Amino acid sequence: MRQPSLITIFLFAIAVVIGVEFFYDDFVSSDANVPEEQNTQDSQANTFGEVTLNAPLSLDLSAGEDLGENAATEQQLAPSLQVKANIVFDMVGRAGFKNVTLQRIPFNGIMFERIDLRDFKSVPVVKQNLLQNNKTIIATFYEFHAKTEPLANEIYSFIKDRAAGPIEAEINQTNDYGSASFFINYSDKKNDAFLIVKKGTSVYAYSYPKGSHSLIESLIKLIKQ
Repeated sequence: MRQPSLITIFLFAIAVVIGVEFFYDDFVSSDANVPEEQNTQDSQANTFGEVTLNAPLSLDLSAGEDLGENAATEQQLAPSLQVKANIVFDMVGRAGFKNVTLQRIPFNGIMFERIDLRDFKSVPVVKQNLLQNNKTIIATFYEFHAKTEPLANEIYSFIKDRAAGPIEAEINQTNDYGSASFFINYSDKKNDAFLIVKKGTSVYAYSYPKGSHSLIESLIKLIKQ
């Protein structure tokens, strides 16, 4: 009875080993039958995942249109702040203004808050406010510096044409100052003066209360060009 029992155990062990080998071969064979394309995609997906996680964030330029417009505006305004102004503080004091300061500001393309010069590209425009007691604007000066007198003539004519645009504006060509000058009369600004003067290779524009006209005349005489 003992010998058959050992034989039975031995045969059972052999059957178990054969069954395990059969199961393993079938598993390996099924994995090998997976399409090569699928394996490649899985490999690429794993690789892409690693790159995405490790790569630094990049700037989406398509969403930066507003930033680009602001930058362009800043670049457009910057040259006017780099040009030297002919009207300086000492000159304003000698003209007779008291308790005033000059404030240099970028030119936004609108002169006298009425004349649209945003498409004007010939020369940078210098803009300064004259402040009383460092608070109240009592006059505004614009300077257009051309390198040649013919260009200054073109700028003068360009401003004159633009100023004559609105119906409520009246051009009064006097030529009392510099080599050429005219006043712009606005029906809703009867107490203020708007004067354009060409002198040498530059063109100047002044806005001020009519009561300050004698001081502006003195200032114009102090400007050499």
